Amino acid sequence: MLKFLKINWIALGFIISISLVIIVGLISYYSLRNLREDQKWVEHTSEVIDKTNSLIKLVVDAESSQRGFLLAGESEFIKRFDQSIPKIETKIEELKNLVADNPEQSKNIFHLDQLINDRIKTFYLLLNSVSKNKKFGKNELIILKQGKRQMDEVRTSVIKIVGNVQLKTDLL
Repeated sequence: MLKFLKINWIALGFIISISLVIIVGLISYYSLRNLREDQKWVEHTSEVIDKTNSLIKLVVDAESSQRGFLLAGESEFIKRFDQSIPKIETKIEELKNLVADNPEQSKNIFHLDQLINDRIKTFYLLLNSVSKNKKFGKNELIILKQGKRQMDEVRTSVIKIVGNVQLKTDLL
């Protein structure tokens, strides 16, 4: 009988040990799976932030080209401005595709797209007005101030987008 109890204790110890190894293995497996998923979200967030930052850089470059034209009156600046528009549009489409799975961010990118389009229209309005009038007057100053307000709205929208994405990553 004593031998039977000894064998049962050994078997029970073995079963408990194997069970603990299996449990630890399962916990490790699920932890690694969650870690990989979190890493994908961190990479996604980083990509959204990078593309948003490069979009704002393109818009600022376009604005700089406009200023260059206003100061120097050389058409080279308009050419650079015109070349930046397709790049801006491409970057916006990339952002839309990146956040397509997130309705809130999609709405924010759509709003940013509208703001940027309004800003581009104001760029052209000012460039056309200055080209037509060959001077910078009161009307052009009003348009310039409107453009500044629009650019401030673009920056605020970018801060909102980057802040929302960063906040979600911080919560991981």
